[in-house]
Amino acid sequence: MGVGYISIPVNNPGPGDRQFKLRYGLVNNLTVPTDVHPDGSIRVTPDVSHGRQQAGLDYCSILDREGKNEIAIALRQHAGQFPVYAMREGDRLRCYSIVGGAPVFDGRTISGRGVMSAW
Repeated sequence: MGVGYISIPVNNPGPGDRQFKLRYGLVNNLTVPTDVHPDGSIRVTPDVSHGRQQAGLDYCSILDREGKNEIAIALRQHAGQFPVYAMREGDRLRCYSIVGGAPVFDGRTISGRGVMSAW
């Protein structure tokens, strides 16, 4: 998604004041698979940002990348409860509720094409 914490210098901090504040927003560099860029990171340009926004609107499947733990869901089209916690099992995601700090399977799954089963 290209978001994270960004350190911003504080204007005219006084003695003992914090020199920086944190903001959650778009980052300057984006982690990408090494087959996309050998450094595993690319600079976020207006073209990259526009391409990611368009891809978010045109998605049709769940990303299958190791080490990533988020999927984007079209909130504007969803009438169910959020957030949805899920873990990959084969080519599907199993949905869980968090009960007493532990995941409990709630009977729903999400297909590889991003379709959630009914309760």
